[in-house]
Amino acid sequence: MNKHNILFIGLDTHKEFVEVTYIEDQRGAQALCPLALVWVKHHDLGQA
Repeated sequence: MNKHNILFIGLDTHKEFVEVTYIEDQRGAQALCPLALVWVKHHDLGQA
């Protein structure tokens, strides 16, 4: 029997940064696990 693992990815977008989190699909899983905090450089987006 194959066991399937599901991983949910979340992106929390803000003006200054994007936070990436994940949580595994398990019974009783409650805490989000932070993966990365990415800072946005506005000049990279063509905005000053």
